[in-house]
This record gives sequence, C-alpha cells and structure tokens, in this order.
Amino acid sequence: MATTLTMLRLHTPTFSLPCLRRLAMCAVTVLLHACQTTPVTLPSGDNAPYADLSLAGSGAPQTQNRALPPVVPAIAMSGEVATPTANAINQSVPAMVSAATTLPVASKLQHTDDMWQRLRDGFALTPLSEDTTQGRLARSALAHARWYSEHPALLARMFTRARLYMFDIVESLDQAHMPLELALLPAIESAYQTGICSRAAACGLWQFIRPTGRRFDLRQHMFVDERNHVRAATQAALRYLAELNVRFNGDWQLALAAYNWGEGNVEKAVVEARAKGLVGRFEDLKLPRETADYVPRLLGLSRLVANPSSMGITLVSMRNAPYFVPVPIERDIDMVLAARLAGLSLSEFVALNSHHKKPVVIAATGAEVYIPVENEAALREALRMQRGPMSSWTTATVNENATVDKAAATLGVPLSTFRSANDIRGKRVIVAGSTVLIPRRSGVKGQDISRLVAETAVLVTITPYKPKAKRKSVKAARATPPKSRHLQG
Repeated sequence: MATTLTMLRLHTPTFSLPCLRRLAMCAVTVLLHACQTTPVTLPSGDNAPYADLSLAGSGAPQTQNRALPPVVPAIAMSGEVATPTANAINQSVPAMVSAATTLPVASKLQHTDDMWQRLRDGFALTPLSEDTTQGRLARSALAHARWYSEHPALLARMFTRARLYMFDIVESLDQAHMPLELALLPAIESAYQTGICSRAAACGLWQFIRPTGRRFDLRQHMFVDERNHVRAATQAALRYLAELNVRFNGDWQLALAAYNWGEGNVEKAVVEARAKGLVGRFEDLKLPRETADYVPRLLGLSRLVANPSSMGITLVSMRNAPYFVPVPIERDIDMVLAARLAGLSLSEFVALNSHHKKPVVIAATGAEVYIPVENEAALREALRMQRGPMSSWTTATVNENATVDKAAATLGVPLSTFRSANDIRGKRVIVAGSTVLIPRRSGVKGQDISRLVAETAVLVTITPYKPKAKRKSVKAARATPPKSRHLQG
C-alpha cells in the first residue's frame, strides 16, 4: 500500500396513595349517581366514508371524519391556550383525572390475572356518550375498530409482541394515574416493535425523534439509543404525554394530537379554529391526515379491546405479570453470548435489548440487559461462572480520511464484518477522528471499552469526492460548405 492508514487503539480498563384512591372512588360514585349516564353502543351498520384504506405502517383505514366532544373538559372557549408552569409540568403524579374520566379501581387492577381485564378496568378515555349522531369521531373510531377486527392475524401478531412490554407499561401508567388506553398507543406508533425506525427517523415503541428523545433525557450515542429502550422510552413517553395533558387543560384528544404532530402545531390549529368562532376542540381543528386519524385509531382499538367478542375477535392471552427483569452487566459481553447464556435466541434477546446498537453490551456505561423472568437465574449463574473475556470487540480511532475498503484492509478486518459492525453501506469515506468497532486481537486482554469512549465516540462518513470531468471543446461544423474552386460561375 502506497499510503499507510494510522490507527490509534483505545482500550481503557476501567395524603397516602390508598387514601387518595378511596377519596377518588367516593367522588366518582357521587358523580355517577348524579348523572346516571347510560352507555350507548355504536350502530353496527354505520360506516364512515374511507378516503384511503392504507395508513402508513399499518394499513388501517383513514377517514377525514373527526368529531366528538372531548373526553375531558376542553380548552375554555375564551382566553389563550394555557401554558403550564414548570411546577405543574414537573409533578411526578399530574392531576389529570376529571369528572369525565373513570378512575381505575385499585383492587381490580391488582388482583386480576388477565391483563386485558386490568386494561378494561383502567380505561378512562371512552366518551360518556358514543351516539354517532353527535360527531364524526365516533364513526371514525368505529371504522378503525372494524378494520382491526377484519385483520385478526395482524392483531394477533401485534399483541403477541405486546406481551413482552404491556405489564411494564401498565404499571407505569398506574403509578402516574394515567388512562390505561395509553398502553395501546405503541400499537399505533410501532405495532409494539422496539427496534423499528420510521422514514422520519422516529424510533422505538413510542417513536421518539432525536431532539424529543434528548429533551426527555434518552441517551443517544454510538453504542446506545434509549429511544429503543423498553423501560426508559416508556417513562419518557409518559412524561411527555403528562406534560401535553397539562398544557392542553386536561384534553386528552388534543394532547394525543400534539404527541403525533407537535404541541406548537396543535396550539396554532386551536388558535385558527377559535378565530373562526369554534371552541377549539379536536374535531374543530384542521389537521394533517395522519393526525386526524391518530386519535380515532386509538379509540377504535380501545373499543375493540373493551369488547372483543362483540366484534368477533378473540384476543391472545396476556398475563397480568412481569415479563422481563434487568440483569446488571459487569464486563463487556457480546450480544450473541448474552443471549446464549440466558437460553434465548438472538431475536428474543434483541426484542428486549434493541437499545444496544452494536453487537456488544458496554459494561462501563452501567449497562443492564433485560431478560424474561424465567431466564434470570440461568443468566446470573452463567455470568458468575464466566472467567475469560466475554466480548470479541474493541474500538479504534481513524486518524486520517480513508475509504471503507482501505480502513478495513489496514486493520485486518474482513470488509463485510467491518461494514456490518459499523453499519456502513455503499461507497463512503470515513472522516478522520471517527471511532470504529473492530474485532479484538486474539489473546489480548484488558480491552473492555471505556465509558469515555462509549459515550463520546462518533463515526462520521462522507461521500467520496469525484472531480468534475473536463469538458472538451469541439469546433462547430460550418453551416454551408465552401465553394469549390472548380465550379464556374
């Protein structure tokens, strides 16, 4: 090789809750006796007009129909959209239950073995009246419920994945006194897939984009992306939803629309609706198609879960019990090895640990891996018995710009391995100062990746420079041939 690529290896060792619930239950009892609201069932023959039967990511029906009184009191007709104080936003248990919501009954939530029943007992977003003559949102929600009921295989796959995460989500919602319909929101966002990213680069169960993830303290670096974390992302999503609920004066429909479209956009739409003399509720707003369908999709799915037999559906069984537990990692370990020691396939392991972006879990960052409850003891014992290195990876820093092929060859790493480990596709140039992941040298010890490297490492690639080809000048042909000297005339 005419030019040598210099690499520097980095390897460093390195009032109580029960009382509040009783009071709330008493208040709800008084309200129910005073109102005596009778549940209304949507007519089975009421079909909303479909503009399109394919919604990005799920194929669920889209409709332009959106109208129903808010689940909880909407923003007041007069005055500006309320901006919450910092204290209101930072409350760990926001006061978001109103007279129009049903408080979960603790005994029912804690003493049922069926997760579906626990969800139903905690549903609080169902409108007090579902009379379809009152608004288009009810018809749209029913259309979505029917669509899901007509796709039982899709529903079964989605809720089979949900088994892994549902208990943890519901526990978090209960602790925050939030409606349990929100546990179904990942069905709309990601179909309960932790490793999925959208075309807009929103990732994880709750589909956080990078700036919003950083706003809610989700770590994002070369080795970890907590937007894909099964627990951290859920906690961040509930904080965000609680903030939005406070920001929109307890109107969950507006809060959910803001979660999908952004609070600034929804606030602007509310102002525009009020300028037209409307109240500024969800059904009054001019919304993009995806956001207009977002709330009715959740309400429709909630309706199906509330009474699946009425729609000819049998839901997959789901236990009201923890599915996974964290196990701390004290030394770097390959994902493949961790899965094998836990008695899991790699895909089963990744479903709970997709926040680890590389094929290795870095211990120095305080890493944990999430494991099914029944596999915890086996993994802990296997980790205790491991004596040698558990990771086959380390890092290197590129000190000068280099093509991917050149970097891999200089480091002695097979090109396919190098590309896969560093997620590099196509013809790229690695920028000087970038950190790359490479296999450890055989027999070399003490190379666990340090916390400093893990949390500050950056890999930057650019398109190779292609000089523009010089244009060749060509003399234009003469319009008329010259006269021949032999012609007379």
